[in-house]
Amino acid sequence: MNICQKCRSCCKFKKEHEYFAPVFTKEEVKRINADKNLFKIKGHGVYQIKLVPSKFDKEILVCPFLDEDTHLCKIYDKRPFDCKFWPFIFMKDKDKIQLGCFKKDYCMITENMSEKQYQIYLNSIFDWIQSNKIMKLIKKYPDLIWEKEEDVVVLKEFSSDSLV
Repeated sequence: MNICQKCRSCCKFKKEHEYFAPVFTKEEVKRINADKNLFKIKGHGVYQIKLVPSKFDKEILVCPFLDEDTHLCKIYDKRPFDCKFWPFIFMKDKDKIQLGCFKKDYCMITENMSEKQYQIYLNSIFDWIQSNKIMKLIKKYPDLIWEKEEDVVVLKEFSSDSLV
């Protein structure tokens, strides 16, 4: 069992954090061939999943693609960029785009890393961003960029013009 399955926190949201439900591009929605009623429009070509009540905790909402019994994602191989990228996010801050990471204790993967392991992980994320043309995806779908979050450590800033 990997560390994500042990954690059992990801894909679950307190009602006041529902706005953080995963977002999908229109291509990602097509790829999973899901019922369109599972989503609400977030922006141009970007859809946000509608969370559902947890069967275990009435105070919690969960992604409808989460199997709560096994804590496995039903669409893991086709999950959206937003889920693949967690605990990292792109945020808007005036005329800058910031790459951020939620504080280490928000995610067991990063929380349990030494500082050296964390730096290696960050470098792999930077490489992944470059190799997968993530910035082009962000430029095509600017609604994948979240508003500034206080619980996020800013790792890198980009000018809006650098989104190529």
